[in-house]
Amino acid sequence: MAKENATVPAPGTAKLMLLDTYGLVYRAFFALPVLTTTKNVPINAAYGFTMMLTKIVGDEKPTHIVACFDKGLPQQRIAMYAEYKAQRQEMPDDLRSQFGLVRRILAAHRIPLVEMDGEEADDLIATLARRASEAEQQTQVVTGDLDLLQVVDESTTVLMTRRGISELATYDVAAVLARFDLQPSQLADYRGLKGDPSDNLPGIPGVGEKTASKLIKNAGSLDALLANPSLAGSAKLEQLVRQYGAQARMCRDVSIVSRDLPLDVPWDAARYDPQGNAEIATLYHELEFKSLLARLPVPQNGAVVTEPTDEPVRGDYRSFVASTSSDFAQLERLLREAAGAPRVALAMVEETLGVSTAPQSGFAFDAAALAQDSIAKAFDALIARSAIAAHDAKGLASMLRARGRELAPPSDDTMVAAHLLNPARTYANLGDAVSEFLARSLPPEAAVHADAVVRLAPVTRDHLAHRGQSSLYEDVEVPLVGILAAMEHAGIAVDPAELAALSREVDAAAVRLQDEIYALAGEPFNIGSPQQLGRILFEKLQLPSGGRTKTGWATGAEVLTALARQHEICAKVLEFREVTKLKNTYIDVIPTLLGPDGRLHTIFNQTATATGRLSSTNPNLQNIPVRGDLGRRIRRAFVA
Repeated sequence: MAKENATVPAPGTAKLMLLDTYGLVYRAFFALPVLTTTKNVPINAAYGFTMMLTKIVGDEKPTHIVACFDKGLPQQRIAMYAEYKAQRQEMPDDLRSQFGLVRRILAAHRIPLVEMDGEEADDLIATLARRASEAEQQTQVVTGDLDLLQVVDESTTVLMTRRGISELATYDVAAVLARFDLQPSQLADYRGLKGDPSDNLPGIPGVGEKTASKLIKNAGSLDALLANPSLAGSAKLEQLVRQYGAQARMCRDVSIVSRDLPLDVPWDAARYDPQGNAEIATLYHELEFKSLLARLPVPQNGAVVTEPTDEPVRGDYRSFVASTSSDFAQLERLLREAAGAPRVALAMVEETLGVSTAPQSGFAFDAAALAQDSIAKAFDALIARSAIAAHDAKGLASMLRARGRELAPPSDDTMVAAHLLNPARTYANLGDAVSEFLARSLPPEAAVHADAVVRLAPVTRDHLAHRGQSSLYEDVEVPLVGILAAMEHAGIAVDPAELAALSREVDAAAVRLQDEIYALAGEPFNIGSPQQLGRILFEKLQLPSGGRTKTGWATGAEVLTALARQHEICAKVLEFREVTKLKNTYIDVIPTLLGPDGRLHTIFNQTATATGRLSSTNPNLQNIPVRGDLGRRIRRAFVA
């Protein structure tokens, strides 16, 4: 994450809550009956999620909260098993439309969102929990997915939804053991044997939960069982293990969460302050969350909470479900007419494209219609023009390029314009800019989004002209949008062979350091566990301690660095941490992030910082190490 969010709390002072957001919203949608506002906006999922959030935060009182989202297909898992989650039904439209509301709710609560292309929330959560543990902080994961119980350890617990939206169960190591008769670290093996219909994982036919638990408990691990199927305990089970062992291993491998994504806890942004009630109350008024609104405390800063006055963006819109020849003919005609208009705004919401050429008008169509040759030609003619306006034109260009279409450099990007006018906000959400500069709320339809861009572009241009920023916008920022889009598309060449060789060297160094640490300690132990390391250093070896935290001895870098010159084991532990961090964060991870073309494609963020500098995410190429021999070796893997 960005360095602005890198202030790590003192050891033992933070309680980080990680939300498995998609899973919680899904549960809320199916747990509650259909609910709509008086304007017929579906809200049951958003309302149920907010009810859960309110209850959990009130009960658990976290100091920090992060909302984790799935983003795109989990490529690594699909590469291992092409049928992973293939049976999942398409998301209901009434649910799809509410994720935008959920993001607004999280923004009102000032809870940061974390998502990475091609990664599932499970892996983000596992990585952030590990980072928090390394910082000697406690973590609570809120989810309905039993697969996440594998992250439970001495510093991480899981709050598991059970029935409805209000009943939760807390799982620590003892609770996992009581339910499954297994350690959390054995749950992926267990899932490999029994399978999981919800993720389309077959496991071993005929092996259910009790048998899977018994097999893992008897053998110790799935690998041990596959190496010696006779440990199954009966001829029938032994035969099943021999026949379906490879399938079980694949299901296990797909189930293991990644804990090593290039991601850090955004500590500063994630600090939860429940005092921002005015913004929350305004949103609750808009969404008609009357019972939740009544529970909000009176703002302590004297702010007056009023009902929102923003009227929604309205106009004359047409929507095409292009399934008949008549629909296609009308859509083609509108696209060709739009190509000749003086200005055109494009927007994309989920899989729907919106087009507008004048305020209070627009039309939308499903991107699948581009499979029709006539529609594709008309649309390509439209986006080849040089007067396209969009909100986040670079993101739109990327989505279109993924569908084989090339967007011309934009004439206006309202996200960039709004950010220039107020650098404290990113305006990644079009609705934020519409609310601030047009005093309107934004319904979630693509045609309305395109209309909003048509209206917003001249307004932001007028503001920029008044402030003398027109040249900065027109001559620097807007042209930069196309340049960054081209850079992201081109990617950066990486030499996987160099990283593979470095990985082998680091593996050898880690084994050597581990053996040396064990020899100095007089016994093997988990070097990555602050509790076990503290026991070795400060109880067994009687080294001067740096004090205690709520969970045990303080073993942070500042403590070990102070001891390293006098005590060799501390220097070895610091070196071990450094090489394993570089291996798990960069050396082994970078090759997995390469695109089909073998190149690394980052995202350059033009509106992410108040200072105007660019930031880089997914992965953050501004954070590649440069210090030390290993850091320089990693940089040499990037090919000019």
